[in-house]
Formats: sequence, C-alpha cells, structure tokens
Amino acid sequence: MVKGFSRRTLRDDRDDIEQAFVPYWDRHGVISFVAAHRTHEIGIRMALGATRASAVWLIARDALVMIGTGIAIALPCLWALSRFIDAQLFGVRAVDGPTIAGASALLGLVAIASAMLPAWRAASVSPTKALRYE
Repeated sequence: MVKGFSRRTLRDDRDDIEQAFVPYWDRHGVISFVAAHRTHEIGIRMALGATRASAVWLIARDALVMIGTGIAIALPCLWALSRFIDAQLFGVRAVDGPTIAGASALLGLVAIASAMLPAWRAASVSPTKALRYE
C-alpha cells in the first residue's frame, strides 16, 4: 500500500451512498410534517372545489421557499469562507461558478423530488377524511 493512501472498502462506499440520500430524507421529513399539519386546510380547500394540482402546489410552494432560503443563506456563507474552503479542495476553486451552480441545482432537484411524495399524498386525501382528521 502506498503511504498516505487508505484502502476503501465496500462499507465505505455504502456509507457514502447513504450520506448522499441524507438531504432527501431530511427534506422529505420536514415536508411530510408540514403536509400532515395542513391536512385539515387541504381538506377544506378540496371540499370547496380546489383541484388536486392546486393542493400539490400549496405544499410544493413551501418546499420551494425552503430551497430558495437555503441557497440564499448558503451562497454568502460560501463566499465568506472561500479561503478556508480553497485550502481544503484540490483542483477546484471554492468560488467556481459551474461547480456551485451544479451542486445547487442537484440539491434543489433532490429537495423538489422529496417534496412531491408528501404533496401528492396530501392532495389525494378525501375531503371527508381530512375534515374528520382533527
């Protein structure tokens, strides 16, 4: 074995894959919580004639606000810590535009995908069940 290099195992790869899904499960849990607490409101809206698409949009809009807020907070922090981050990276600058845009887009897509299941589930609840919920 070469000095300075460690040997990766299958367990290390599995841990990396699990950590890649942490943002998905985190957002999914938060959006599920929000959707569960808005079930009564969604039921009233559906009983008054709202479409399923408008109910999905109601939950998805909350997710988009969370995503936008997270990116708006993260980008100035990245810029402020760019010297420290530059020291940790090899071959990539900390304020590399395409890398930042790609990472932001990827995490945004993961967050939107994680919000769609709770939004669809909340929109498919029948109005009578939602009104009896509380």
